[in-house]
Amino acid sequence: MGPTRYHRDGVVGQLYRLLMDCPGMCCGCCCGLFFGCSYARGRRKWNRCTEHTFHERNSFMVIFYILLVWSVEFLYLVFALPYLEASLLSKFISIGLVVLSEWFYLLAVCADPGVITAAEEQESQRLFFTNAAEKKRKELNSHLQQKQKSIPSGKSLLKGGKEKEEKEKNEGKRSFLLSPEAETRQNQKYILDGILYGIGNHTVMGLRNGTIGPPQDPAKAIGIMCVTCHVPRPSRSKHCRLCDRCVRRFDHHCPWINNDVAEGTHRWFLLFLVMHAMSCAWASWDLCAIMKGFLVRHRAWGWVLYLGNGRVYHLRLLDYIAILVTHQTLPACLLFFAVMIGLVLWAFWAYQMSFVLYNLTTNDMMKIDTAVDILTSLPSLEAVYREALNVQRQLEMVAARPPRSLQKKLKSPPENVEPNSKADKAYRNGVRKLLLYDLKGLFDRGMWNNLMEVMFPYS
Repeated sequence: MGPTRYHRDGVVGQLYRLLMDCPGMCCGCCCGLFFGCSYARGRRKWNRCTEHTFHERNSFMVIFYILLVWSVEFLYLVFALPYLEASLLSKFISIGLVVLSEWFYLLAVCADPGVITAAEEQESQRLFFTNAAEKKRKELNSHLQQKQKSIPSGKSLLKGGKEKEEKEKNEGKRSFLLSPEAETRQNQKYILDGILYGIGNHTVMGLRNGTIGPPQDPAKAIGIMCVTCHVPRPSRSKHCRLCDRCVRRFDHHCPWINNDVAEGTHRWFLLFLVMHAMSCAWASWDLCAIMKGFLVRHRAWGWVLYLGNGRVYHLRLLDYIAILVTHQTLPACLLFFAVMIGLVLWAFWAYQMSFVLYNLTTNDMMKIDTAVDILTSLPSLEAVYREALNVQRQLEMVAARPPRSLQKKLKSPPENVEPNSKADKAYRNGVRKLLLYDLKGLFDRGMWNNLMEVMFPYS
């Protein structure tokens, strides 16, 4: 309510700004104690810290994840798992799931997400692969000449020194995953549709003056120029403002891996989620078995407690919680952590897979929602119908899955409908559903092919 135009300049707006500024004021005062008791310096340092944490790429969340999750996994493997009365195979599975989940996490953190080479780096990319081919050729020649043993001359020593200097000079340069030719093929993997991803000089979302751009030859289409990287953006790519680079098949920037979930990292991210979720489920089972063994040994299993004098005490759920928290504190806390984190991971993995199976990304869905909102909010129903027909024609040219819903169910609007009436809203909602369904099929090649495309992006 505070930032609204009606309240912005009144008492409510001032109270809202004061409330939102309280954390910064308090933290600025605390920081100022370490900088000569200067509030101004402390506030500047705090603002810089928050700016770096929330608006720039940093490793804070990765460090936090390692300190939190790896510590919990260490406690589970070293202090809890030895008490499990199970076979060695079961314990090896427990260890293997933890190791695999963290291995996929490290791959998601370190892998190239599919960075599009900026115009300023294209010459370095060409030289990188030229030098790599030349180095391979020299190594082959050197291998063939190893049999000839001779004393190196001054000329050869000078040549070796130059090669060493050149090697040291190139060590600090960036390495490239794909050659220029391979990157060009990868950039052309998805068609530029002119609806979600603009063609040439079109405006945002491929719209020109509120209308869908005219159909044109997809093979000759060129993406919108990125003003930062100075290269045409391929279809489904995006310039990540945190990483300051254009990335192919961009899904989202994940602070937990300090990397973009995109073409090269999406598979590792999905495997990390599912392996971690499986590890949490397996660990929960192990921890339940450990606590059950404790209760059985102390004759407290089965909702009754057998006392030493032969008396029987009936237990309730709260009694069991009190016993386990008191006498099995570590397994109980680990179980709570594993169940809570596991539920979140399973839910997020299922959410991601619901996109993957239809060859969609989070970025695609945001663009679809925006395009549909723009189209269905046009002033008249005739304009909505006309632009929906334009979308249908464009999808018939470029979509991997034909726009069946628009072809079969799109009808002309009813006549003499009042704006904002029930009939007006019903027609717009109907067109919205048809557009959402058909736009989701823009890159849909079938569930199996969609999954393979994510798991093997460079095949």
